[in-house]
Amino acid sequence: MSSDYPTSVPELEARIELHRAQLLDLVDNLPAQRRDDVRDPAGWSAKDHMAHLNMWERSMHYLLTGQPRHEGLGVAQETYLAHDVDRINDEIYRKHRDRDWESVRSEFDAVHEDLMRTLRDTGWDNLQRTYSYFAPDEPGEERGDPVVYYVAGNTFFHYDLHRGWIEELLAGAGDEESR
Repeated sequence: MSSDYPTSVPELEARIELHRAQLLDLVDNLPAQRRDDVRDPAGWSAKDHMAHLNMWERSMHYLLTGQPRHEGLGVAQETYLAHDVDRINDEIYRKHRDRDWESVRSEFDAVHEDLMRTLRDTGWDNLQRTYSYFAPDEPGEERGDPVVYYVAGNTFFHYDLHRGWIEELLAGAGDEESR
């Protein structure tokens, strides 16, 4: 396994928690107007990024518990099976963009608790199994990598990616406000 990836469930949990805390430190301390109303050119606010992260993290819980991943993402099966991430993300965005912060933030905690419990229940040996072990009837996702790679990509790597975009979004809004 690459050194970029944890080597045990406790290490995985610690890495997820650290990067999640860094993300929450940013968004939980934002004034509502900056969190909800400052938008990038595609229309996404920091709140929208958080709703997006909820769905992708929830999809990992669904995958590991044998539920259809598209249901975890909250998108149509045909959208998911098209393997067009931009289309999936657009469907998630359109579905959640009008939600209030309290519901998005509350869901962020609930989804996270579900996934963390599922990771402990699944265990490290099973997290080394491939994607198709958990979703044998789902075409197209199998790369032969351990499913823990998918978990990492939909948690701590994903948090960092969106934290960076949220920081850019806010920095750009700050620059515009100071002109």
